Amino acid sequence: MLMNDFFHRPVSSKPLAFFRAVWGLFLIYYYLKIFWLLDIYYAEDGLRDVSLIFSEPPVMKWSFFYWVDHPTIFFYAIYVVGLISALGTLLGCYTRLCSVLTFFCFVSLVTPAQWGTNSADQLTKILSFLFMITGLAGYTARHYSLDCKYRTESNSSDTIPVWAYRLFQVQLCSIYFFGAISKMAYPVWHNGQAMQIVLTQTDSWMRFDTGLTDYPAITALLTTAALMFELVLFPLLVWFCRTRLWILGLGVAFHLSIIITMKVFIFTEVMILLYLCFLSEKEVEVCVESIKKAAARVGAFCSRKENQKTA
Repeated sequence: MLMNDFFHRPVSSKPLAFFRAVWGLFLIYYYLKIFWLLDIYYAEDGLRDVSLIFSEPPVMKWSFFYWVDHPTIFFYAIYVVGLISALGTLLGCYTRLCSVLTFFCFVSLVTPAQWGTNSADQLTKILSFLFMITGLAGYTARHYSLDCKYRTESNSSDTIPVWAYRLFQVQLCSIYFFGAISKMAYPVWHNGQAMQIVLTQTDSWMRFDTGLTDYPAITALLTTAALMFELVLFPLLVWFCRTRLWILGLGVAFHLSIIITMKVFIFTEVMILLYLCFLSEKEVEVCVESIKKAAARVGAFCSRKENQKTA
């Protein structure tokens, strides 16, 4: 009974639909931000043509580019299709088709880019797969979508099985837990020196000198706190109603501090994005109303400026 409730209990489809829309917006941001790196790989005389880089595909990984001899035009086509499918995901237009196109385009573009990408890119690849699964099931377009407004999704039930959320939730908790487990293999995380080492790398990882390297006790405390947050606090407390919002807020603060102080490409953005899988229906409605009010204020401000120009 407990397992049935954990995986099959009917819940509102609004949070997943909101998650899908934000995911589409994130994908557009991602594609625009990574274009320079992809262009280095797939443009004429790019890394794609360097001997041995593409000689054999990585084990258990694939890309259309492993079977294309002259990939430049094909690259631009895949890139444009990826952008269009991301826009379709944002708007909820042909959502099932866009979820499939998003996955195949993203995997094809990112997999061969073995230099310049990191674990955040691999996490985004996983997310594209999970959204393809939930999208094909028809669970992501029942709200906040053109499909819902104009086509068949409008006839769908307002509830979906909770496993559609569990896919993302378990993935997020696994990232933290197993990431912490891997850190524990290194002595610097045991003796509290890990953050001290990171903070001294002002010419690579750090955006600026925080000054905390002069206080070993503080950096040791930060090391232990980061490890405990990933190993215990988030994977455990996020499942309880009374602590869920607190731990999500702490996680957002944790990742914002990373992006402010460290050069970690896309990782902070995709981790905060994943937090949306834990929002409830009421919380999503509050977010949507806040977005509508902000958009109305921006529209009113632009109208006043336009009227002042024409007056």
